Amino acid sequence: MQVLLTQLPIPKSNFGIRTGNIPFGAACLKQAAADIPGIKIDILPQHLASHAGDAKILDNICRIKPDILGLTVFCWNRERSVHLAQNAKEATGCTVVVGGPEITPDTPDIHQDFIDHRIYGQGEWAFRKLLLDPQFRPPAGKGADLASSRIFESRPSPYTEDIITPCPGDPVLLETQRGCPYGCRFCNYNKSAGKLIFKHPDHIMETVAWAKTRGISEIVFLDPTLNARPDLVPLLQKLCDLNHDNRLSLSSELRAERIDHRMAELFRKAGFKEFEIGLQSIHPKVLEQMGRRTNLKAFLSGVRALKTQGIRPRLDLIAGLPGDTLAGFLDSLDFVIDNGLEDDIQVFPLLVLPGTYFRQHADQIGMVYDPHPPYTLRRTPTFSEQDMAAAFDAAEERLDIALIPMPHLDIAFRQPEENHLTDVSAEVDGQQLITKVNLNKPRSARELESLARRLSSPYQVFLHGHRPDIHCEAIRIFTSANPFTPLEIVFIEPETQPDLSVFLNAVRLNRPHFLDKDLELLYPRPGNRAVLFTLVCKANGLIFDRDMVRQVFHWEKETLPSMQTLAALSHLDGILMDAQTSPSVLRDWQDQIRPVADTIPLISFSRIDIQNRWKTQTCPDDWEV
Repeated sequence: MQVLLTQLPIPKSNFGIRTGNIPFGAACLKQAAADIPGIKIDILPQHLASHAGDAKILDNICRIKPDILGLTVFCWNRERSVHLAQNAKEATGCTVVVGGPEITPDTPDIHQDFIDHRIYGQGEWAFRKLLLDPQFRPPAGKGADLASSRIFESRPSPYTEDIITPCPGDPVLLETQRGCPYGCRFCNYNKSAGKLIFKHPDHIMETVAWAKTRGISEIVFLDPTLNARPDLVPLLQKLCDLNHDNRLSLSSELRAERIDHRMAELFRKAGFKEFEIGLQSIHPKVLEQMGRRTNLKAFLSGVRALKTQGIRPRLDLIAGLPGDTLAGFLDSLDFVIDNGLEDDIQVFPLLVLPGTYFRQHADQIGMVYDPHPPYTLRRTPTFSEQDMAAAFDAAEERLDIALIPMPHLDIAFRQPEENHLTDVSAEVDGQQLITKVNLNKPRSARELESLARRLSSPYQVFLHGHRPDIHCEAIRIFTSANPFTPLEIVFIEPETQPDLSVFLNAVRLNRPHFLDKDLELLYPRPGNRAVLFTLVCKANGLIFDRDMVRQVFHWEKETLPSMQTLAALSHLDGILMDAQTSPSVLRDWQDQIRPVADTIPLISFSRIDIQNRWKTQTCPDDWEV
């Protein structure tokens, strides 16, 4: 029997950007069933799953022809996973199994005929039983959780058994506990994992030693509350001995109220560099309604103890919690700033996730939320839609950060040393993906349909000349084959200003796309968020100014711009360096401006090789392909 497991990523607007899409859950399932004879379990390669378009992933599944297709489902990939499952089922007749945080009895879309099995909560035991007995039906209840817990407790990390191998630059994920002692009503983890269970310290130390001997630089502990472990102090002492040189950088989540100076020092000696810490709100009534309590004095003491040891606290605030108001949220924000904790803060809108208390009691509480992922709260009786927008505006202003940054400017489209424009591809897990399409000449429908099945996620379409009918037909073909894949349409010196409504009418993306909802707070009104439009032209004035639109100055002069000239173009969204000069001159110019890259307009280069060099110089950690 052939089994194929896959996990789709959070959608991004730049190809090759790190997605964090590590198929750890699939690795745990494969490990749990590895001893069953006659079963071959594969995981769709990580980068292919993360960076291939819908059609390319489907074609890979059809090529493998699995008997069972398993998908790990989160809110960001639910609709795309369901689409993939339906098409794979029609094409191959495979048995479809879904699991993951999004699979709860009240999740839309999963109760459809083409989905054969839904695994709720922990999945190891139910997955094993399903492979051993095709007639088995995974239950929803504590019995399955308890059986999976025993498998989790008894097995080492899937890394140490060569079930999963970290890709270059990726951290090792280490799960040392399941369950959570807290009952936060916006979260489903305490329900889905059952009671608190802990991995044996020997297995933990085995994984850490494995990572260290292989030159891994980072381990992320996946535990929702690391300091819920009753044996945390002796575990940290073992980590101190093994990681005495601090070559491994460790991170996790914890409750700050339980941290004193001795514990903070132990964390530092063990190699911990940062912790995510949920503050969410400072108001007792709001905290009570969300099912938790926070002693603010103890919280501040714990956070300061960590900072004294050089450990970075990443604080979380949630806007829109039941009982909160805009003024109350701003009080929480001021609390963070007034106590000097704004160095690394994350602000989220409340997400009313399936399976949570808030989802189950939304009507009684008076919560109105978007029914589409990520289920963003719209309003409560005390927090309006206008308040939500104002909360994020105030947070960005007071913290001087972009909570939802725009995509990177990467609009290179010329191959090195080539006179004629061609499409650009990248090799991902041994397969060629088309990342940039140059529509500089007419192509047959057959050629476009073939091209559509090899596109990356996301991809760019560069439109040269004024051929809106031909260009729109190509876009229709591309998006019909890839209805969940974001794209960027780049207009290179069009004869007239593009009519975006014409192009959006040609787009066949599934609507609303996840990005349509996830990025709503980036703009004052809802609308298209999955197609980014970029106009490249020599206009100095702003002529292209709408949502999901950017205007880039086209620099074709042989002489390169001075700092003064760059500053004069700062009102635009960037500059495309398409200068007809030698690569060595461009590289020298890059070296000259690199130290001030954060203070000048965004720069992109038309040549692929020069642009890639610029990316490695300015933001190397952002990319994995």
